[in-house]
This record gives sequence, structure tokens and C-alpha cells, in this order.
Amino acid sequence: DYMDMEFDAGAPAPAQKADDEASRRQRGLETPLDASNKGFEMLRKMGYEGGGLGRDGAGIEAPLATETRKPRDTQGVGIPQA
Repeated sequence: DYMDMEFDAGAPAPAQKADDEASRRQRGLETPLDASNKGFEMLRKMGYEGGGLGRDGAGIEAPLATETRKPRDTQGVGIPQA
């Protein structure tokens, strides 16, 4: 009978989604680039051996810190805030 179907819980809650995104971003920042990364491969072909970028190697070595923006109002025009 088609009425006996089971449905999954659906999309994760927004708080859970934000936690998942934060943990993925943190793992990505902690994982060093390897030879399979196209950008890193291009840098190595141009003579990059590690360290800071620039003529004297004095540039930044760590990636820039990022912030997660809160989503904009999605309720629409004229709907009062809860």
C-alpha cells in the first residue's frame, strides 16, 4: 500500500547546518595543500617552494580568516518580525 511509505526527517535544522559548515571550513583551513591541488601545482611550476609569497618571501603564509555571514531576512516585504 502506498500509504505505508516512510519519509526521512528532511533538511537539517539551520543550527545544525551552520555547525556542519563551520566544521567543514575549519577542516579545510587545517588541511595543507598537496600536489593534487591545481593552484598549488601552478605555484610549484613557477618556482614556489613554500613560505610567504612575494619577491622576498615576506608575504603571509597562513590563509586569511573568514567569517560566516548570517542569512538576510527571508520573510518578505510587509511581514512583521517574530
